[in-house]
Formats: sequence, C-alpha cells, structure tokens
Amino acid sequence: MDKSGANKAAIDAINAGRDVPIVVRQVKYLNNIVEQDHRAIKQVTSPMLNFKSFRAAHCVLAGVELMHMIRKGQFAINGTDAMSFADQFYALAAQVRPVEAPQFLSWKIPTSDQQRDTTPDFSVLALFPKRGVVVTAPGRDYDFVSRWFGPRVGVNEDPVTGSAHTWLAPYWTKRLGKPVLKARQGGVRTGTIVCEMIGTRVILSGNATRYLRGEINF
Repeated sequence: MDKSGANKAAIDAINAGRDVPIVVRQVKYLNNIVEQDHRAIKQVTSPMLNFKSFRAAHCVLAGVELMHMIRKGQFAINGTDAMSFADQFYALAAQVRPVEAPQFLSWKIPTSDQQRDTTPDFSVLALFPKRGVVVTAPGRDYDFVSRWFGPRVGVNEDPVTGSAHTWLAPYWTKRLGKPVLKARQGGVRTGTIVCEMIGTRVILSGNATRYLRGEINF
C-alpha cells in the first residue's frame, strides 16, 4: 500500500486480533504509479471507436497492462532476460494451449506461401512448454502443407514428422471432407506423406530412401 497513515492504522488494528499478522509493504507515491498505468491505457484506447463487448475490453486492457508490467520488470519470464520487453510479450503470448494437438503448439495460416516463407526465431520457440511447434496451411499441389520446429528437443526443423500428421490428418480431413490426403512437409528438406483416415486411426505412408541396414540381437 502507499504511505497513507490511515490505511496503515487500519491494518495495525486488524493485526492486533490475528495470530499471524498481515505483512505490509508500503510504497511512497503508489497511487501516482498506478495512475501512470491508467494514463498509458487511456492513450491506447482513446483513439479507438469504443469496445464492442466486455470480452474485447477485457482482452485489450489485460494485454496493455501485461506489456507495461513486463516493461517495468514486474512480470519475469524464465530465459528471456536478454530479450526486449516486446519479444518477451510475444514469447508469453505464444504459450497458448493448442486446441487439437496436446504435444504441440500449432498455427494454421492462410496460404502455403506464408508457410514456406516462415522464418522462426528458434531461441524463442525453445521456450515453449511443448515438444514442438507446427505451422500448417492449405496447399496448392497438396491437400495441406506443414512445417515442424522442435528446438526444445534439439531439432530446429524436422523434414517429416509422423507424430504431427497423426493429428494433422484428422484436422484437415474434417475441413476438406476427404478421407485420403496428400501432404507435404518441410522447408529446405521436404517429404511427402499420404494420410488415410480409417475410423479413428490414421494410416501414414510414403516413399523413403534406405541409408542403413542392420540387425539387433538380444
């Protein structure tokens, strides 16, 4: 609380009847500090044409307040000390729960060109609390395209990820209405996967080049 004597006296009166007292930390000019945050929010929202819903107001104001908290060092994110406060905000905002892929963070983007030209910051992706990050889009020559990034597990980009297609296939089957899909994955290195939905199972097939042959004896 601020340095107000009345507020401190009220807490002292409450503490007199408590076995475990309330610990008070007083900050001079706290009201002025809070008002500065309010003015910053007003500067952002004043030019707007008002909010269309309470939910929109809640999301915008929470985002603005969070940006100011990060800028002032009041909200720490592990591993982001060397980042600008804007990059810290993006890193935090990216940690949303995936809707359809519990092992991955996933984004659907409008075009295959955007998917192909994606240039991720692997140092930021490594902060995500998931095994990998998937970017997918509808394809031109293929039913859908995707890229998989996994710096958190030591693989910046995987050319073909079977586990990712076990949920990409149901996702795109539902949207395209096709039980058999032809998919393309990768950036510099690429691969083609045929995905077939049989009930709730996903059958993946494709061509591969054998580079090693051996036997394992137990």
